[in-house]
Amino acid sequence: MAGYTHGTSRRYISLYRESIEKTIAGVNKNFRQMDFENADAKNEMEEHINNIITYCNQLLYELDSIFLMD
Repeated sequence: MAGYTHGTSRRYISLYRESIEKTIAGVNKNFRQMDFENADAKNEMEEHINNIITYCNQLLYELDSIFLMD
């Protein structure tokens, strides 16, 4: 991150991590609160939710790798 101090860069990364973790928690919570009328709709939505969570976990992994490069 050009132009930022090491500490500032780490803080921004921490904020991104927190945001992604909150997104995962919110997606899980909202999914549990949904009332599905049939199993097909639930399965389809669950697949989309799992894709979102997988993507978020990949972002977390990439952020962790930035910390390891320090």
